[in-house]
Amino acid sequence: YVRRRECRRECRTIEKACGTVFDEYREDLAELLYKSQKTPMSLEKISSRVCTKWSKVCPAKTVPASYKRKDEYWMPMDEESYKIHSMEKQMNKLSKQAGSQPVKFVDPMGGMMMGSNGWDEEENGWEDPMMNMM
Repeated sequence: YVRRRECRRECRTIEKACGTVFDEYREDLAELLYKSQKTPMSLEKISSRVCTKWSKVCPAKTVPASYKRKDEYWMPMDEESYKIHSMEKQMNKLSKQAGSQPVKFVDPMGGMMMGSNGWDEEENGWEDPMMNMM
């Protein structure tokens, strides 16, 4: 069982930061990992090198221990949403190679059509799903 979730702002920020460091230091990281086979390096030393020395984005001052960080809301993703996101990602990759505009699949109702008070249950006729929002 794999729990998938939607990658939102926090996830994308981390993805972009890691991708930038990885793109710039790809060969250095490969060399570091290769050398660590002969003389083992601790995970702390490797992450210190990657997250502090190479990234150059870590703050000079440490964060106070009293600081309470609020996590971003976890948005679970069902199998259908995962397939749509995967297809969107693949199409964007192809459109980037072709030099065309990126694709964004949007559910205008945000998934409100599935389940109760939507178009799936036609017994009482059509009900406006937005009525539940008010």
